[in-house]
Amino acid sequence: MKKMLVAIIALIMCAPVFSQQPEETHHRGQREEGRSPHQRGGRPHGRERGGLRVLSEYKGTLVDFTYNEEKAYNGFTLSAEGKNTEVRFAPHLAKEIMGAAKKGGNVTVMGFKRSGKDGADVIVLNSITSGSKTVYEHRPDRDGRPKEEFTKADGKVTALAKDKEGRVNGVYLDKSLVRFAPHVAFQLGDKLSVGKAITITGYVRGNREGEVFVENTKVIMAQTLAVDGTTYAVR
Repeated sequence: MKKMLVAIIALIMCAPVFSQQPEETHHRGQREEGRSPHQRGGRPHGRERGGLRVLSEYKGTLVDFTYNEEKAYNGFTLSAEGKNTEVRFAPHLAKEIMGAAKKGGNVTVMGFKRSGKDGADVIVLNSITSGSKTVYEHRPDRDGRPKEEFTKADGKVTALAKDKEGRVNGVYLDKSLVRFAPHVAFQLGDKLSVGKAITITGYVRGNREGEVFVENTKVIMAQTLAVDGTTYAVR
């Protein structure tokens, strides 16, 4: 009898413990839900990844159009309040922009500023308005990809082409621009100096839809390059 009574008393004393355990678990869950994602060590939903840029309006006179190392137009100089600022746009927009805005005309540009390679401010164009015409930045037509044709060319190097970091990434041969990766120029060293005679094979890069060039420059993506009696595979 005594043993039974002891067992009953033990069960009564343990009952509150059993009933409190689920309640304690529930409270811990509530506290976890109430914490912010940062407190829980996670990231908030929809966190920005640097993809937002504030657009500003820039008004002035279009001084002249500018072009890249392939001699494809990709910008213009904007004069406002006695200061010139470079405006950049994707080359496939050149035909539309040059058709809407003219040299010497007043334009309004929507865009954002970034630092150029020389440290000066450059406006990245989002849209340009001249009179009643507005051209908006947009992606190139994927269906209008240029066709490439195989070619062979030879001649003397008239100038070196360089990328935005100042690295040699091509050479000019008369009215042709031969393109290759900077590490190729690094490996060849002085063999690519101005005045050197070279022979190359490769594919001619066709003009992309909307591009406008300063002159009829043939851009060749090199596959082989021969100089000083040695022919190299360009990779």
